[in-house]
Amino acid sequence: MKPNVGHVAALLTACLLGSSSGCQSVQVGGLDMLTSPLSRSFSAIKDAATVNTDQHPDLGQGPSAGERLRLERARNLAETGRHAEAEALLVDLKGQGPARFLDFSKRSRKTFLKKLDKDRRIGDDLNPNLVDPRAAFREDTLFLLAESQFHLKKFSNADDSYTELLTDFPSTRHIDRASQRLFEIGRYWLDSQNFKAASEIRPANAIVPAGRSEPGMTGYWFTRLPLIPNMTDGTRPLFDTGGRALRTLKTIWLNDPTGHLADDALMLAAATYLERGDTREADRILTNLRKLYPDSPYLEPAFLLGSHVRLMGYQGSAYDETPLDEAAQLKRSTLGLFPDIKEKQRLQSELDSIEASRVEREWQRVEFYRKKNLPKAMAVHLNRILARFAGTVHEERARRMLLELGPDFANGRWMMSEVQAAGNPSPVIPDAADEPPPGDIVEELPPRPAPEKLDSDGPPTTPIAPTEPTPLTPSDSPASEPSWQPTPQPTPQPTPQPIPQPIPQPSTRQIPD
Repeated sequence: MKPNVGHVAALLTACLLGSSSGCQSVQVGGLDMLTSPLSRSFSAIKDAATVNTDQHPDLGQGPSAGERLRLERARNLAETGRHAEAEALLVDLKGQGPARFLDFSKRSRKTFLKKLDKDRRIGDDLNPNLVDPRAAFREDTLFLLAESQFHLKKFSNADDSYTELLTDFPSTRHIDRASQRLFEIGRYWLDSQNFKAASEIRPANAIVPAGRSEPGMTGYWFTRLPLIPNMTDGTRPLFDTGGRALRTLKTIWLNDPTGHLADDALMLAAATYLERGDTREADRILTNLRKLYPDSPYLEPAFLLGSHVRLMGYQGSAYDETPLDEAAQLKRSTLGLFPDIKEKQRLQSELDSIEASRVEREWQRVEFYRKKNLPKAMAVHLNRILARFAGTVHEERARRMLLELGPDFANGRWMMSEVQAAGNPSPVIPDAADEPPPGDIVEELPPRPAPEKLDSDGPPTTPIAPTEPTPLTPSDSPASEPSWQPTPQPTPQPTPQPIPQPIPQPSTRQIPD
């Protein structure tokens, strides 16, 4: 069926005339009846986009007597339980009717504040022209509107109103009540999606509101999908109930970080992300909980869950070992801070598994350099396994592989030659190095030459770095003098003491009379 063009044109003209304030320039047979409403609409949008930062857009336009009267009447209706009538008054305090949807004062105010914060000047805080004359009035209106919507179980609208209240008025006197209401809304939405954390994390002063939906309506798995619309329950949002709940909890600890429900909101959000399988976001929130709230009752589970989440981020020996080190550090910190924790045995076993993963990483490097035919690189990692992971299965394997490489790699002599070839001074071997190595290596290593005897009456010398033994010639004898000569030590000279000088007396001069 083809639409009637004349009816459509007449309907469009009536809408434009109805939305405009008057039609003084309408001329019969002309185009002013179409251009005048459009020009006024475009001018209103332009005024909302271009705001003068020298004065507040609501300067000199405080709340009128009619608006104050409607607010007082709405407060009385809310106190008597007539929240629906109170909401109808609070939504349209100016009495504009449908024309309130064309009111761009809110947009102008937000644009002004954004430009003022971007280019703030000295003295703006004390400038009376930049003060909002309707601030206190809007604060009370928003809070009363949010309370009415909460009691009507319009939780989605109440969430928007509470969030706008905390965003526009960060130091509002209603911040405690608003945070409590937001926590109740967020936990109710998570409970409706069958998240276990919503039923376990339950502060003493928070009450989950009773919903109007049947318990079985949200028990199906597809109700958690963000793109599935909610068409049956008016207490939940239209889309993505779980995501809206997490955003509500985030609003609490962002706008009220010192409140009594900030750590509860963080813990509930972290547990929910864990149930959803988002370990990265859960780890970030648990880190904030440990750093920002060290006195929270959730500190112990934050450390415990944080260590498990970090360990879940480790993807294997072929990837970065940073999550492995961080998880081990968190588990050791948990055992140190909470020695009587119930999961103590589990933490100890996980620390042992982390050490096994570390030695497995070292052995993977050994295998890599073995395939590359680089025995020196193999020896470095094999010696590291022997030094750091004694008592493991890979220790015996590392010792046997070192013996297969040869005695030079087994006793570390090749390292000494590499250091000397690079022009670096030879390290001094401590006395502990004289202890015999394990028996299976002693059989393969060549005997160490006996140290030469020095004269007993010779001067004491500093320790000499070990060098390769010089083979004896036929002309030399065992009783000959050693090949080195002691370095004479310089005789210390006494430090001259400064001769004390007499303190000069202050000079005096006669002042003539």
